Amino acid sequence: MEKKSYPRGPYLVRRNQERPANTDCGAALVARVARMGREPERLERIRAMVLAIHDIAGRCETLADALWEPSDNSSLSMKIRHFHDDLDLKTTRHCMGALYRTAGYDKLCEDGILHKSLVRQEHTIPANIVAGMIFHHFRGAPVEELADFLLTQTIITATTRDEDKIINGLRRSYPEAPGRTRWKDEHPCFDQRSHPHRGGARPFLRYHQTGIQVRFWPTGETVDLASDTLDAHRERVRRFDLYRVETYFPSAVALAA
Repeated sequence: MEKKSYPRGPYLVRRNQERPANTDCGAALVARVARMGREPERLERIRAMVLAIHDIAGRCETLADALWEPSDNSSLSMKIRHFHDDLDLKTTRHCMGALYRTAGYDKLCEDGILHKSLVRQEHTIPANIVAGMIFHHFRGAPVEELADFLLTQTIITATTRDEDKIINGLRRSYPEAPGRTRWKDEHPCFDQRSHPHRGGARPFLRYHQTGIQVRFWPTGETVDLASDTLDAHRERVRRFDLYRVETYFPSAVALAA
């Protein structure tokens, strides 16, 4: 596939001192995400990234074209990471916009020691799996369908570096994938050929049996890692304009599960 560069969109003006603190409650995050959904520069930047991902998907000739390599800034996998960055899920931004947080991340906030070196942008469904799903199911699809998928079916959990080592290193086995033991780039409910809109799929099963606790921070709801579904996640995030496809493509109608 011939490589090309893609503009990221307008520069985002950051509040340099803004970071989750020991007073960062669910209401504060709701207000932050609501404000993000009203920032024209951010919305234009996210829309530009969706359009770039759509164009790259249409240009991919093989699955290898879609997947990330360290030197490849124009792969689907890398652009998915950029898309998440623009939702303020980037580690250098302390995962400011993360709707899901682990207990370890919350403890760093409470202790007032939150620092980019201690936190991790954990792709609950690994980026290479998402890229493979796009390659297999969204090449040639309307951009609105891809946007809805990216906004409601890709999930980031804010974790700590120590928790990330547990997630990626703990030896586990699942009935869905017998024989596999490590999940650094894998998921027990998703692979690169998984069809989107599987409402009963369990995205947080990746963290099951790790001892890690995850909460949906806007409400404080504890996520049942073994049984929580993709449908439940989509219902949670669609309450925010930032995660609604109509925000970026006004004529679109969000897809039903």
